Amino acid sequence: MNICSLVLSVLMVANVTLPMNDTKPSEIANMSLTEWSVGYGSYKCYMDYRTITDTSSPQWQLQQGAWTDENGLRRVGDRYCVALGSAFGSMVGTNYIIELETGEMLRCVLADQKADKDTNAEHTADMNGAVVEFVVDTPCLSGTVRSMGDISYIEGFNGKVEKIYEEN
Repeated sequence: MNICSLVLSVLMVANVTLPMNDTKPSEIANMSLTEWSVGYGSYKCYMDYRTITDTSSPQWQLQQGAWTDENGLRRVGDRYCVALGSAFGSMVGTNYIIELETGEMLRCVLADQKADKDTNAEHTADMNGAVVEFVVDTPCLSGTVRSMGDISYIEGFNGKVEKIYEEN
């Protein structure tokens, strides 16, 4: 049993309920949002949260309040920690909803910024086509996700990024 499984077992025994990521399309209609249509980016890369080492940075500060879920993804409250290109904004702590082509809506928080030099000319995706980069606890990822290098192998995360909404 790895440490992530052990922590989740303790939480279940203690009857702790973890927040779910259950934004519904009808809820978006009532929110103040900035919307970008994307339509690509089925590959979803990841970075380990331990690579954030500048203790004076907002990225590091945000990780101090984050936790690792059962899939190895870092979260703040019910939001997944992600990095996006600068086309979508650059303020760490900004809330986003990522809509996948499957209809899945992922509530996210900007936890890091993809460097412009590492993205396409529009600053929307990295050179491999990943629009969203998830912040993770690598040892807690499944073997499949680690060997493929792609968060899309977690149930509910497959498919292209259709839209990104910034919550205003």
